[in-house]
Amino acid sequence: RNKDLTDPMVYNRINMQRQSFNRIINDKNACPRKRTALAIAIGLELNLKETEDLLWRAGYALTNCSKLDVIVKYFIENRRYDIIEINMHLDYYGQQILP
Repeated sequence: RNKDLTDPMVYNRINMQRQSFNRIINDKNACPRKRTALAIAIGLELNLKETEDLLWRAGYALTNCSKLDVIVKYFIENRRYDIIEINMHLDYYGQQILP
């Protein structure tokens, strides 16, 4: 995680409400949807290994069988953490955008 990022910077970057973000981050029993977990990984500027760890903890995994996963993985691997740009590509390829 980029240590220079504050919580408000993260949830504002991914257009998430503060209360939702805090619940997911602070509640060990919270179970976010996969797309939400991916958005948080983008907001935190996690690398691929960190993203996979975050997803695993939420009960998910990245797969090459999912266009959404392949697109998000590409952006993470290339350190392009602009949620708007990612969502534009997801929409272009007919995928649901990240929240």
